[in-house]
Amino acid sequence: MQKVLIGLTALLLTLGSGGCGFGNLLPPTVENLSIPLPDSPAQLQLKVTLQQGNLQLNAGATKGLLQGTATYNRPELKPQILAMGNVINLQQSELQKLPSEGQNAWQLQLAPVPMTLTLDLKGGHNELELGALPLGAATLRQGSGKATLSFAHPNPRRLKTLDLSLQTSTFTATNLANARAQKISFQGAGGQNHLDFGGELRQNLQVSITMALGDLLLTLPPTVTTQLNIEGQRPEVVKVRGPWQQVGNRFTLGGGGKTISITIRAGTGKLELRSR
Repeated sequence: MQKVLIGLTALLLTLGSGGCGFGNLLPPTVENLSIPLPDSPAQLQLKVTLQQGNLQLNAGATKGLLQGTATYNRPELKPQILAMGNVINLQQSELQKLPSEGQNAWQLQLAPVPMTLTLDLKGGHNELELGALPLGAATLRQGSGKATLSFAHPNPRRLKTLDLSLQTSTFTATNLANARAQKISFQGAGGQNHLDFGGELRQNLQVSITMALGDLLLTLPPTVTTQLNIEGQRPEVVKVRGPWQQVGNRFTLGGGGKTISITIRAGTGKLELRSR
């Protein structure tokens, strides 16, 4: 299938950028990004791939599918938008690490249209607000760095799966109940991780957590019934704060109403359970 490269409009903040080769330092460039809605937006899939930079993402686009800017000062960091029907990719060339003195930051707003969203982030400091977006499924993958994920407002559409895969990152997710997910999968390979299940739980939720290394903090509201099981090897340290009931590797928090069922498979590291 032929790929169509959608043109981007560049706004130079300073002059004198001509003649720079690959790897050369450019004057800081702000590039305006705009992705129109496909003619038939059914089963829309959007993938954002950012190489070693910082991403701010939230709802708020008033025209098309996506609006925003990319700020960079290396030619290899120039973003590309590739469209194949209803599959759209916003990406950069493969990059092992951000060059010395490199700047790479995207600020993006999405339109409130049904879509499947994939975020493939190699590193950096990423702030993701996905509340109020009618997502059918969402995936976040991040390598090193720091990431925050929030659902400040309930998802207007039931989200089938929310897949989170973090490497040696510092990761915080808040108001996960507002995602309206049927299932949340979390895989961590290290770092400090905090999953907060605040928000409005409208349906039962299944959560699968696999931790090879690192520390994990789970915060759950006392008004929701929680059933948590640790399978296999127990983490080195388990701390419990709040009215949890424990029998072996099974922890429960009785609040009535809908239920959050959590399964944890962990290696070394620390696990802390809190009730708001």
